[in-house]
Amino acid sequence: MTNVAVVSGGMDSVAMLYHLCDIDPDVKVLSYNYGQKHKKELDYVQFHVDKLGGLDWKVIDLTSVTQLLTKSALVGNRDVPEGHYESESMKQTVVPNRNMIMASIAAAACISEGGWLLGLGVHAGDHHIYPDCREAFVQSLEATLKIANEGFIHQQFQLFTPWLHVPKQTIVLNGLRYGIDFSKTWSCYKGGELHCGKCGTCVERKEAFFLAQQPDPTEYEGTGVGGHYAREGGLSCTFEEALDYAKSYTRKNPGVYPPSGIYADLNPARYPIVNPEEIAFEPSRETF
Repeated sequence: MTNVAVVSGGMDSVAMLYHLCDIDPDVKVLSYNYGQKHKKELDYVQFHVDKLGGLDWKVIDLTSVTQLLTKSALVGNRDVPEGHYESESMKQTVVPNRNMIMASIAAAACISEGGWLLGLGVHAGDHHIYPDCREAFVQSLEATLKIANEGFIHQQFQLFTPWLHVPKQTIVLNGLRYGIDFSKTWSCYKGGELHCGKCGTCVERKEAFFLAQQPDPTEYEGTGVGGHYAREGGLSCTFEEALDYAKSYTRKNPGVYPPSGIYADLNPARYPIVNPEEIAFEPSRETF
């Protein structure tokens, strides 16, 4: 009885994999090459499957369907847009039905193995742009899989989506509790030598570490490890200095978010600076 996890090499799915292995270490890992510009993300999966004891890992080749998906900036000739994930321009990064395709293949493998958990790394920050990361999709897909495989599927089968209702900073905190080296993950949609620091996934990555109050181990183009932070007026500063400034601001101005200029390239501060203990949770086998 082997469970299955869909792992891209990004922060969300890697953290989900560690969480799933904590519940049941018998896991098969599936990744997909669908012609994405950032397919170098797949190179990072190997590190984690080895660290988790040499899990069975397979890369599924879906490049034959790439020619049908050319309107997406992730596989077509369009430039990958820059800005925050919630920007309308990020709709250019949608790959139609991507999660449905990947989850369906992974479900077939999970059911064949007699598994009861199929892990997906979808999280709350994806909801704005990606319909196949929302709760309605997850619930509908799980119900459909049970109907389509009635009599052959594990009675307790469920989609394992621990990040479905939590922001990315919570993923950071829980990943660090598992000892995940996030420098061994890939987010950037441009797929260059280093993270660009400007596309939606890079900006969201920076924001997640900042809001989790943890140093960002990522090396970004032109700014080095951790990227660039700035206080009001654009004064360049270190992560620690920016975080101290943000904490000081919220103490002096209770209930008021720090101004957007506090940290450059991030979405204007939509969240208060919080204690990590308030947003982290301890994964537990008893959860399931």
